[in-house]
Amino acid sequence: MSLYSMEEFGISTTEIFLGRTLNINNNLEKLHQEKIINKLQQHSTAYAWEYTDMKEISPKTCTHHIYIE
Repeated sequence: MSLYSMEEFGISTTEIFLGRTLNINNNLEKLHQEKIINKLQQHSTAYAWEYTDMKEISPKTCTHHIYIE
């Protein structure tokens, strides 16, 4: 559990597509927020929403491990 919510930092979660969300700073003008969302929707295949979306890239490249003794 986090001590702070994203909203406390002025960040809201916006759904771009079903199950695909983006965190956008509320201090950004609404027009700019809409432009970002529109670009993401127009060019949705150009973005990797998850590391598994990146074809031919080994998961080892995108996986972070923290080793604790």
